[in-house]
Amino acid sequence: MATLEIRKSVKLPESSIIEKLVYDKEKCTLRIQFESGAVYFYKDVPQNIVKGFCKAPSIGSYFVSNIKNKFKATKIENSDIEK
Repeated sequence: MATLEIRKSVKLPESSIIEKLVYDKEKCTLRIQFESGAVYFYKDVPQNIVKGFCKAPSIGSYFVSNIKNKFKATKIENSDIEK
């Protein structure tokens, strides 16, 4: 099951593509770890967009519709998502 961390860990619906999300609300940055192990960093993501993951019936579809190609992404090589 995927998790979302804003202040605390929140369980999200099962996803075939996303394993974990970590959001820094002060910096408005989102880190996503995909099931493949790849970690991407997204800048300037509003908190309301991130909270939408909690309500989405499919977090993979929500990601594609609301994050992918809408926010600048940087792949983080050999990184721990917690950093």
